[in-house]
Amino acid sequence: MQNLINILTIIGGGLGIIAFVWNVIDTYRSFLRLTVEVKNIEPQILIKTIISNNSKRPKELTKTFLLVSPEGENPVETINHLFPTIAAKYTNDICRIEERTDIYKKNRAFIPLSFFSYEQVRIGDEEISYTSSIKIDNFEKSKTFSVRFYVFAENRYHRLTQDLLVL
Repeated sequence: MQNLINILTIIGGGLGIIAFVWNVIDTYRSFLRLTVEVKNIEPQILIKTIISNNSKRPKELTKTFLLVSPEGENPVETINHLFPTIAAKYTNDICRIEERTDIYKKNRAFIPLSFFSYEQVRIGDEEISYTSSIKIDNFEKSKTFSVRFYVFAENRYHRLTQDLLVL
């Protein structure tokens, strides 16, 4: 009977160590949860963005913005249309944008979300949201547009999510 108790103690200890290591790895490797919701309330378009961090470890955001373009347009094309001097080839080139003001060109927009990247030092185990608006007169009626929410974090790959805007 004592041998069985010793074996169960060793197995329980081993499982406890595995659970602890798994939790530590999960804390450092977890991703932020992103949401973007477009609401067409004429004469404005409201865009609600949400970032959730379910990890116990805070995450530092370096850049957050909305990129609006015709549906189906490659985001690299959109960036090159809005910022011709960047000459982006890949979506990772988007991180070179340092603009902090809204940029509108026909059927396209770049909207920095300083609330997330400058007003929030880090995002802890929480969910934060921000609602912004875009100028409807910069977009053609009876068309569909892609609204992408980009998030860049320190020492992480950029993440994004997307919703449609139908005018």
